Amino acid sequence: MNFIARLINIGAVPGNDVFQNRLVKAVNIININAIVCLLITALYGQFILKNETSIYILLACPIYCMSLVLNRRKQTMLAFSVMFFTSSTLMAIYCIRTAEESYTHIHFTLIITGISLLYRRKENRIHFFINAIYLLLCIVLVFVSFQTGFLNFLVDPQVDPIHQRHLNFVFLIICSIIFSSVIAITHQTQQKALEHSLQEQKVLLAEINHRVKNNLAVIVSLLNMQINNSKNKETKNAIQVVHNRIMSMALVHQKMYQNKSAVAIELESYITELVSEIRNSMSLQQDIKVEMEVAPINIDISVAIPLGLILNEIITNAIKHAFDNTENPKIDIELKKVNDQMIELTVKDNGKGMEIEERVEDAGMGLSLIDALTDQIDGKCDFEYENGLVFHLSIPLIKD
Repeated sequence: MNFIARLINIGAVPGNDVFQNRLVKAVNIININAIVCLLITALYGQFILKNETSIYILLACPIYCMSLVLNRRKQTMLAFSVMFFTSSTLMAIYCIRTAEESYTHIHFTLIITGISLLYRRKENRIHFFINAIYLLLCIVLVFVSFQTGFLNFLVDPQVDPIHQRHLNFVFLIICSIIFSSVIAITHQTQQKALEHSLQEQKVLLAEINHRVKNNLAVIVSLLNMQINNSKNKETKNAIQVVHNRIMSMALVHQKMYQNKSAVAIELESYITELVSEIRNSMSLQQDIKVEMEVAPINIDISVAIPLGLILNEIITNAIKHAFDNTENPKIDIELKKVNDQMIELTVKDNGKGMEIEERVEDAGMGLSLIDALTDQIDGKCDFEYENGLVFHLSIPLIKD
């Protein structure tokens, strides 16, 4: 069963959308089914019916195998066309050979209905029209053969040619084409409705992000006013901590609004601006150099906000506590892709290397917040000392 499941899922990858993966699996299933049916038919005809020509049907097997290989190499539409051309040709030959009285041509209805599904997407339309034209040529060939008998050399000698002139073939094909057209038009109408609905959702989500951004900006401004009016140093520090945390969240929504994206932000510009805001909001006793090496990565908002809060905690506490009597204080920030599924953040300073508990302001709150945020994004973090404190954070990458 596992082997069959692997065969069916050849070419289906998590990065594809649902429709594409369904098409990939459908092509695999049809190809596998065709190969099995050809083998059974050839063996049955050769050994049970004693029909020596039955073995020639196996010539189609390599073509179906080629379709599977193309599908695995992400050439799904080409694989579909190869499979479809082969099936249509075999169906036409078999219809002519067995004549209309066998009603084999009823399978054209299934083929026409199946191909109409390609019309659902604009990028598949060209394949739809190519395959549809080829199928219609096969149908015309079968119909002309029924009416004129010019391919009688293919007809089984046991078939009575009088039965090849019934009009039910024409009626059936016309009905299938009409039915296929209805499916195609319905899919197109549904697609337009979905696109319209999606556009409305994007507008609503953009409006929500805009309002959240404005509300957070108002809160940041109120906290700034409170900091300026407060006379107590401890109160100022406490409000400053809250201010920086809210500011890191407000920046996410601001970046989303600027980039016209409803779900993701670009981390390089976000981290650059976040560090700048943190530096500007704090009274620095000395010039602290910040060097950044951030890969151009777009990240989901559900990860961006916790990541911003974690960065805020680490950088703020480094600025406050790391550089007493340190010459040329420096903070290095590196963000890189480890692979397609993981990114890694490293924040390092050249400070005095005090114990971690002493390095995080209000250690219980600071470390607990970092741990909670790391768990929220399914990440892993650790601290180490290497001529200063080094913070490592590994995060699973969510595709935007």
